[in-house]
Amino acid sequence: MAERDFVIVSNRGPISFDFNDDGSVGLVKSGGGLAGALRPLLTDGTRWFAFAMSEADELAAQDGAVSRQAPGTHLVTIDAETYELAYNVVANQRSEERRVGKECRSRWSPYH
Repeated sequence: MAERDFVIVSNRGPISFDFNDDGSVGLVKSGGGLAGALRPLLTDGTRWFAFAMSEADELAAQDGAVSRQAPGTHLVTIDAETYELAYNVVANQRSEERRVGKECRSRWSPYH
């Protein structure tokens, strides 16, 4: 079987960054369920694309810390308004509509 590249695209990446007490950027493991579960797949040939979730992530991506700490990881920077629309309106609206719709149907179906 031929070896193939593996691509992961997610909201949160396998690592993230935060500011240390001295103002420098430090590495922290990403806490997300998907990111934690898929982290072991980040090997040669794997490319992981995710959002830069914080200012520290953005700085780490710009100075090369992301590629040094997790080769193959690419943090994408977008403006806050676009992120808000993509994550909180588009991505999560549908799941919320399904939950509310299901709840509503279960409560009102005996009356129809």
